Amino acid sequence: MPDPNPSVDQPAGVNNNHERQGCSYKTFMTCKPPVFDGEPDPIKSTRWITEIEGTFDTSKCADEDRVVYAVTMLKNEAICWWGMVKEQLEELFLKLEQGNMTVREYTTKFIENARFAKLYVFTEEMKVERYIWGLKTSIQEFVEIQKPGTFQSAVDAAEGREREKNRQGEDRASGKRKLEVTNNEFKKGRTSSPERKFEQGSEAKQCLKCNRYHKGECTMNQRTCYKCGKPGHIATECKTGRVCYGCGSPNHIKSECPQNKGNNN
Repeated sequence: MPDPNPSVDQPAGVNNNHERQGCSYKTFMTCKPPVFDGEPDPIKSTRWITEIEGTFDTSKCADEDRVVYAVTMLKNEAICWWGMVKEQLEELFLKLEQGNMTVREYTTKFIENARFAKLYVFTEEMKVERYIWGLKTSIQEFVEIQKPGTFQSAVDAAEGREREKNRQGEDRASGKRKLEVTNNEFKKGRTSSPERKFEQGSEAKQCLKCNRYHKGECTMNQRTCYKCGKPGHIATECKTGRVCYGCGSPNHIKSECPQNKGNNN
């Protein structure tokens, strides 16, 4: 179990090269931070918050060290109050998952909540493991394969995977739109009707008499009888009777036509 008390000479926030980030606890205490004993007076509580924030600025305290350092300034009832609050904050952190958040939103939330659960992210390895655990499954599996050694490399891998998934989604959506446009154009090209044909550069219109498409006057009622040669009826409707196809006489048929006899002589 790691020691929850901050080091006197080393700040809690250090990078992998052990370079100092912010001030040490000793430097923080040199600035004489105010003590809070948990009095319910809102004016005193507000004054303590203002004074402790001033101490943070004066000592150049790192963001990740502020909670740890400030807790040491709590006395009496304030310690009990902080104990209950800390349990609640730790529980929220342990339940934190990405859900519908983007990777960046999840990362921000993770960093904020991790300040109140130092025991669970005390080492870089613990921090990376807990961060990956809360990612979406599709991103989590990819990041685990990368085996990131630092928290930042885990974040970079997660953001990279998210960008790739977003691109794939956009490509699929774009391909679907193109397919729909192509299908619609194909359907339009196959649509064949008299109306469409004559709309394309033709002056022909649908005739009200015969319901066909043609130019000029309708000739439907201009039928001609091949027997008598008169318009208005056909041969089956002709009242003239038998007609010679050779001379046109109604008195005989072609086989009895005198002209044929004359030609035979």
